[in-house]
Amino acid sequence: MQRMKFGTLDLSVIDPHERDTRYIYDEIYINQIYYHSAMRMPRHPVVMDIGANIGLYSIWASQRYQPKAIYCYEASPQTYAYLKDNTGRYIDSEITQINAINRAVARTAGETLKLHQSPLVSGISTLLESSKVDWVPKLA
Repeated sequence: MQRMKFGTLDLSVIDPHERDTRYIYDEIYINQIYYHSAMRMPRHPVVMDIGANIGLYSIWASQRYQPKAIYCYEASPQTYAYLKDNTGRYIDSEITQINAINRAVARTAGETLKLHQSPLVSGISTLLESSKVDWVPKLA
């Protein structure tokens, strides 16, 4: 696994270019897109991270809210390994129960989903048919 440093985080990353992970890091840590001063959270909430990618939001939420538990769902088996590594290193299991699940979240139980993922950028994936997204056929 390759690693890149962002702020105080030394993250396991898939992306060969810093700009892709940097963009997500900046959204969460610098621009604080998931925080608003009017938002009220209960003490030690339960957090759901659907499409958890490599775990940046889960790590941020654990630092900000000290949740009782975090449930991270990541559909990609490749990305899931990075999620497990990062959350295992940065989320204190004495404070937060971390549940990383290698599954997609679907509208209907038992529905089979086909995930197409860019081999170069962990944050780019789709459930759309390959005919609707020009980069998917290039993966084959």
